[in-house]
Amino acid sequence: MKTYRIFTNDRGGSKYSALRDAQAKDRATALKLARVMAFTHEKVWAVEWPATSAADKQWLRRHVGKNL
Repeated sequence: MKTYRIFTNDRGGSKYSALRDAQAKDRATALKLARVMAFTHEKVWAVEWPATSAADKQWLRRHVGKNL
């Protein structure tokens, strides 16, 4: 199991906030869990935590902020 941090689009626009962490075998499973946990938010995203891949780091900079 890996740890994924779940982000929701509750800040409007393209900004996301961290909701909570989830344990899952892969990102797809983490996203399924995220949709159950964040049922009030339409858009959710899961990032393996701590973020190590370049793609995850770029997503975080774009949607969360540079100082994460």
